[in-house]
Order: sequence, then structure tokens, then C-alpha cells
Amino acid sequence: MKLGLGLSINNRIDAAWTPEKFGDDLVMWLRKDTGINESDGSSAEDGEQVTQWTDQSGEGNHMVAANNFYTYDSATGGVESADASNSRLYLATDGTKDITFTGGFAIYARMALSTISTTGGTDLFVYDSDASGSDYTRIQTSTTIRGKINGSTKFEWDFETPEADTFNNWGWERDGSNSLYFYLNNDALVRRSGTGLTDGAVSGDLVLDAIGGLFDGIFKEVIWVDRVLTSAERLKLKDYLDAL
Repeated sequence: MKLGLGLSINNRIDAAWTPEKFGDDLVMWLRKDTGINESDGSSAEDGEQVTQWTDQSGEGNHMVAANNFYTYDSATGGVESADASNSRLYLATDGTKDITFTGGFAIYARMALSTISTTGGTDLFVYDSDASGSDYTRIQTSTTIRGKINGSTKFEWDFETPEADTFNNWGWERDGSNSLYFYLNNDALVRRSGTGLTDGAVSGDLVLDAIGGLFDGIFKEVIWVDRVLTSAERLKLKDYLDAL
């Protein structure tokens, strides 16, 4: 009986895991159904335009947008864009704020894609809007994710396009050795090599101020951590996101 009670307590502890467990390393947490506001500061209702998604990390890294970029989707608790042009959320619309990762990082989003640009360059979820060719990750084609850090040589991963309008967990990480990884639903994608690409470590500051851009779909949650994750943390994060 005591063993059973102990297992029950542990299960409840595991079930309560949230990104708050990252502590001071958590620099942004855009949370489902939380702090999603319209222009007058009130909580957006279904279909209303979203002008701020309030950061829950305690760091004040709220994402803001002009009217007509995103709307609140009450069915999923996320923010939706169906506009392949006006779909950016910024730390500051005038470009005065950014987050800089000098070493390891982990950047995750649970999102659904409705379409992928046929001309290439559907921004996945992060970039520097002032110098978008220097720091970014994006879906370059329907089977390739591309990125750069501090104007580096391009790096790419192969992926199998998920079913449209279904939610998946997308994650980009760099460890203490500057090795890069990309995960789709906690499965590591295969890094590409070839002419014009690097498949090695990539150092340098990653400067980010925006998510979205050329984006047709729904963001449900976005989480930025100022270090690489452990395998155990990665699994807990996957379980958390899957349960949203």
C-alpha cells in the first residue's frame, strides 16, 4: 500500500510539470489561453484581433503586433494568422528590443501549419526582423528547414511535412559545444550537408526579436530557454506540450 501511495504522489508531481521548472533560464513563455489581449488591453475573445501575447516567464518579453496580424482562436487557445504577409509578432514593433543567446539555447513552439509557402521561406518561428538574413530558422521548402546564426553559412535539416492543420512540437537547440539540433515531436531531424551548407558547430550570438512571418497557422505555445535541454527535460516538455 505504501508503494502504491508513493507512485501516486510521483505521478501527480510529474503531471504538474510546466515550463516554470526551467527557473531563471526561462526567458519567454507564451502560454495557451493566457495573457492574449486585444488593443484595449482586455482579453481577446474568439476571432478578435490580438495585439499582445503576454510573456509568462517573468522576464517581460511580451510579443506584440499590429491589428490584423493575428486573431485569438478559442477552440485551441492559440493565436492564428491566415495572412502570409502580415503575420509577425515582435518584442517591439519599432525594433528596439531583442533577446540575444550567446551560448546554448532551446526554442520550442507547439503550432499547426495550414500552408507552406511554395516560393520558399515560410518563417518557422524565430528571426531577427532587422537583419532577417543573419539570424533565423524557417521552413525553406516542404521538406527542408534552414537557418543561420550571426550571418553564418546556412545549415539545414530534412523533415517530413506534417499533416496540415495538426499541432506538432518544433524545437531548435544549441549545446555548450555550439552543436545544433532540430526536433519535431522530440525526434531529432537529420542535418543536411553539401555545397553551401555547414554541418558543423555554429558559434556566435543569436539575436531574435520576432516570431511568425509568412506564417499561415496557429501558435499554441512558445517557449525560449537560455540553455540546451537535458534529454529528461526534453521529454517532460514534449509531454507537457502534447497535453495542451
